Amino acid sequence: RAITGAVIWNDGNSGTASPEFTNCLFTGNYARSSGGVIANIDDNGYGILRPKFINCTFVNNYAGFTGGVMWNTSN
Repeated sequence: RAITGAVIWNDGNSGTASPEFTNCLFTGNYARSSGGVIANIDDNGYGILRPKFINCTFVNNYAGFTGGVMWNTSN
């Protein structure tokens, strides 16, 4: 459990953040605010965020506010 991005905090602040996940199961994750599994963050608007999920399953992931699985934000 986390406030934001319970499993993955993908930060592309002025750079590239492109993790790849294959054959995975994300289950029962909870973020109190946003992004039950992953939060994609670009604080200054110059980053490149391209997470890739191949053959992954998402089950019962929650967020208290928005993005039960994924939350994206950029300024």
